[in-house]
Amino acid sequence: MAGIVETQEVLDGVVALANAGGRIFEDGKFDYAELVELVPALIKLPAAIQGMSQVRAELADLDAQESEALIEFVRANLDLPKEKSEQATVDALKIGSALYQFVKNYVLKEPELR
Repeated sequence: MAGIVETQEVLDGVVALANAGGRIFEDGKFDYAELVELVPALIKLPAAIQGMSQVRAELADLDAQESEALIEFVRANLDLPKEKSEQATVDALKIGSALYQFVKNYVLKEPELR
């Protein structure tokens, strides 16, 4: 059993970014002072990106209980109704995967980190 630790870290990072963006733009205006809202999300990103290579194995071994735990994590942290939670979880994993691929392909300079 692979577990869901890395997958949950990816979801945590993406959800934290989404929540920060929501708070920053909820009044329809951007103020540089609001950038402080991004700090907690940015702190979570390294763990999310570093473990992303293990997410595929975790998802391949996912059981119903783990799947429900991930969906509930997203639902609770985005304050979503249950009917939107599953798709939000899938979308968050796609965003995390795209971010990982971008960092791996264009940002990391050292081959051993790829």
